[in-house]
Amino acid sequence: MIEHLDSEQNVTRDTDRDWKQRAFGNVLSFGSAKAVSAVVSLVLAAYLTRVLEPSGYGILGFGSALLSYFVLFVRLGFKHLGAREVARQPVIASQLVGQLLGMQLVLAIVGFAGFAGLVLALPKDAVFKTVLLIQGLSLFAHALSLDWLYQGLERMKVLAICQVASSVLHLVGVLFFVSDPEDIVIAAGMFSAGLAVNSALLIGAFVRGFGGISFSLQIDTWKKYLRPALPIATSTFMVALYFSIDQVLLGFMRTEAEVGLYSAAVKAVSAAQIPAMVLVQVLFPVLSTAIGSRDDMRERSLALARRMFPIGLGSGLIAAFLGTDLIVAFAGSAFEPAGTAFSYLMLNVALIYITMTFGQSLIAWDAQNIYMVVVTAGAVINIVLNVLLIPPHGIEGAAVATLATEAVVLVGLATQHIRMVGFPYWRTLLQTFAALGLGVIIPYVLIVQYHLPLWLDLCILGLTYTGALFLAGLGKALFRWK
Repeated sequence: MIEHLDSEQNVTRDTDRDWKQRAFGNVLSFGSAKAVSAVVSLVLAAYLTRVLEPSGYGILGFGSALLSYFVLFVRLGFKHLGAREVARQPVIASQLVGQLLGMQLVLAIVGFAGFAGLVLALPKDAVFKTVLLIQGLSLFAHALSLDWLYQGLERMKVLAICQVASSVLHLVGVLFFVSDPEDIVIAAGMFSAGLAVNSALLIGAFVRGFGGISFSLQIDTWKKYLRPALPIATSTFMVALYFSIDQVLLGFMRTEAEVGLYSAAVKAVSAAQIPAMVLVQVLFPVLSTAIGSRDDMRERSLALARRMFPIGLGSGLIAAFLGTDLIVAFAGSAFEPAGTAFSYLMLNVALIYITMTFGQSLIAWDAQNIYMVVVTAGAVINIVLNVLLIPPHGIEGAAVATLATEAVVLVGLATQHIRMVGFPYWRTLLQTFAALGLGVIIPYVLIVQYHLPLWLDLCILGLTYTGALFLAGLGKALFRWK
């Protein structure tokens, strides 16, 4: 079940103190950068929803959802594979960069040609197609991204600096050049430019630290990396399918305005997943080097769970309770009809945190084939549910389909995870549920009748939940790593 890229590779081993110290520093630096990027992203989305209105924002949302599949074709699982292999063998970093970037550039050319052909064939107007084609240029920025390298090397400060710089430049560009619905083409251009800046900064950092890049397009290289990469690529494609197919199907089955409403909800949901992204990216190399030692695998996956479970379940439940008020505060009163769908999606976020804990561990431990089977089944279920639920129920049906799919995938991944390392998470789950009852559900029942301002509701629930986590014994895990 567990296969290494090279049978003779030596996995780097860490002491308990070493990996925890590095993880703590990386969470601080990368987490701070993600927080800044999240604020910038939310300000950007809030501005665009108001300037472009639901229909215009719906075009951008449809384009991003459709493009996400082609991005996965370009990356082809190399992001996870590269990070995993560099974490185990840092000495191969320079060689691997030339090999993977060369392969991804070829895939970007093919991917853009396919994306452009599909867009031009759509029964849409010229502006719609122009926006999507400009968004499609970002495929080349994705192909040249070195985020996986610095993740594998656990140099998260480099990623942090580049992400903040590119996010701020993107925001500045939009604020200066996008001021009414007619500027939607410029907004699409700023999207692609922001990604290009991020990739350029990472390449610049690589050249300064490692020297030039020697691109490689040898057939042997393709054979060497495609076999372990394809299951990961298939898995990430299927995950993207059940996370974004709802927006695509809404675009075909309902109106662009409804796509815009749903896209705003999805954008806000993405912000709620940022802590999960930080924790997973920081601890993925640590999980990768634990392979071969069941005790290390259990310890490090538990360390991830003790942070993911309380953050995900708490933020998801609080946001679900306050769904309509949050989406109005974020996107404006025109997006109030998305309130119910947003609440369902935030309940889905609670499940995502648990699913990621189990799923990313499986990829780190070379169980990508099993991961692929589970998420593929989830994608099929999601498509069927969307086709059945979107026509009669619109965006609420799409959100329910996503929530149901995540529950199925969670069960499948948890089952395999337990087979590998057991289930050392009972105590963490019980502590989290106790904190939810004491710090979220009871306070919400007490304060909802008073119709307090949103900011006050958030402050009260945030404080009571934090206090409940400490009472339940989970507070220290969130703030201490040693």
